[in-house]
Amino acid sequence: MSQLADTLARFAEACSRNERLRQMNHDWNRLILVQPDDADPHWLFYQGGEAAVVEEGGEPDLIVEGSSAVLQNIFSGASTPTEPYMSGDLRVRGAQDDVMRLDIIALLIWGE
Repeated sequence: MSQLADTLARFAEACSRNERLRQMNHDWNRLILVQPDDADPHWLFYQGGEAAVVEEGGEPDLIVEGSSAVLQNIFSGASTPTEPYMSGDLRVRGAQDDVMRLDIIALLIWGE
């Protein structure tokens, strides 16, 4: 398992353990493609307040792109997405509401 895959698994576990997030996201069902520029893609599935890493997906609702290092830092909580996003090192495609929700999820898990 790659370091990013391990980080995403820990992120999904933290999402699923957080009661506040489970309640807030009980009706948010999204497939998220995490696409490193320099490695194989990873998939996160959020359904009914639970998050999980899945082997593959269909049409993603959100696409999060960047280098493995940038994605690793964001999903591990080592950095916020703001600076990499503003510099163009992080690209997120999808509905603005979904992008904002993913940002809030990371904030609630890792803090500022």
